[in-house]
Amino acid sequence: MFDQCKRLKSWRAAVAYEAGRAWVGPPAAVACTISAEFVFERPKSHWRKAGELTKTAPLHPGKPDIDKLCRALLDGLTGVVMVDDSQVVWLNAHKRYGNTSETFVTISYAAR
Repeated sequence: MFDQCKRLKSWRAAVAYEAGRAWVGPPAAVACTISAEFVFERPKSHWRKAGELTKTAPLHPGKPDIDKLCRALLDGLTGVVMVDDSQVVWLNAHKRYGNTSETFVTISYAAR
């Protein structure tokens, strides 16, 4: 389970750090929408020596569960770019394989 993962605390801290670098000012206290893309590097076991995917390599990543990823992301953003994750009124997230592991996040705030 992602919540019990030993890297969860450091990943949340990295989210908070990067969000703090991009965000200017105090955490917003208005409704927001979030789009997140979680990219995972394929394990070596998915590849043949010739650099081709094996026939059994899955098209999409399995674990960790996307809801766990989103929860960890929102926890990392809380107190940095938003007061509380209850302000999120719309959440769009997906995960995929890529050349490197990285996360992309877009946050939009409602006008007052």
